Amino acid sequence: MQINVCDAIMGAGKTQAAIAKMNEDIWSNYIYITPYLDEVERIKTQCKNRHFCEPTNMGDGKLENLHSLLKNRCNVVSTHALFSLFDDTTRELIEKGKYKLIMDEVNQVIEFFNIPKEDVNALLLLGIIDIDDDYNILWMKDDYNGSLGKYKDYIKTHSMKLYKYDMMVWTFPIDIFKAFKEITMLSYMYEAQIQKLYFDMHNTTYNYLEVERSGESYRFTEKHIETQLKLKDKVHILDIPKINDIGKSPNSLSLSWYGKCGSSARKTLKNNLFNVLHNVYKAKSKDILWTTFNDYEKNLKGKGYTNGFLACNARATNGYSDRKYLAYCLNRFMNPYIKNYFIEKGLFVDEANYALSEMIQWIWRSAIRKGEDIWIYVPSKRMRSLLIEWLEDLD
Repeated sequence: MQINVCDAIMGAGKTQAAIAKMNEDIWSNYIYITPYLDEVERIKTQCKNRHFCEPTNMGDGKLENLHSLLKNRCNVVSTHALFSLFDDTTRELIEKGKYKLIMDEVNQVIEFFNIPKEDVNALLLLGIIDIDDDYNILWMKDDYNGSLGKYKDYIKTHSMKLYKYDMMVWTFPIDIFKAFKEITMLSYMYEAQIQKLYFDMHNTTYNYLEVERSGESYRFTEKHIETQLKLKDKVHILDIPKINDIGKSPNSLSLSWYGKCGSSARKTLKNNLFNVLHNVYKAKSKDILWTTFNDYEKNLKGKGYTNGFLACNARATNGYSDRKYLAYCLNRFMNPYIKNYFIEKGLFVDEANYALSEMIQWIWRSAIRKGEDIWIYVPSKRMRSLLIEWLEDLD
């Protein structure tokens, strides 16, 4: 399985190049997957002659509607949420229709679920599940309706494996990717993404693409195109030592830090956030965008900026492109279960670049996506340093 990867910064023209590719390649069937709902309409509009269809909830639901479209060899555009539900029927239809996939941004391909050892032992003892030599979990009793039935849907509808005897790990079925005639990934900092590790685990090879622009036309090319965006002069990072002091330790503002630091430290961070937005930036509520871990939003929200919160993993929105004053109040690390899972597979995990790519994706929800100046408070020294180094390398 070989995958084409267009690894280019947001705004470089990846989507325009994909649209051109689909409009020109009229003899192929396509599935286009995007995290953005407005991009679904864009593909349908700008690939008008290709007659892209969006699966609907009519009848038996979106997945069944998708299957009907695939049976009729329709071109399909949909979201990552539906892609995650693709099953064996979907795989067979993709293979029969010789579909090509274009995926805008990486998809969730691995997830962990807690399962107590006692439940594992009970499930095995009662013969409700079996575990094969590759640690795949197999549900053996469809007629079981006891208290342990809460695991049934997970195991039967997902590719579940037992991990360290107290976790179930789901990985997206690689056979679905293999069913496509061609795959093109549109991403940025792809080397740092979890989906890259997932494909490496399956010995995938890559063909890297760039976007070439000629006037208003875009196309994919294997020729390396240097893009100088001059973002350094547009991203203004707050540099006030006293306000940044709370994030000076490498682990400060991480998820574990929030859980252990106590109410006093969280209150200090909240006061800093309020001070930056109201006194330093003098920002109006409609111009503010801020984030932290979802579980700690309530600890930092305050007067005049609460409604400007956007989840730190947000991707499926372009609705904040008017926000110029930002606050990134967290220190991102990869989920330790996911990190260790890939390390145990012998893969290198670049956690710094993973953190940077997640932060850049969030920042790109703001006015910077339109080429406008932004002002940002990044109290974590680790995250701030990563952002500064990235901007320096772009210049």
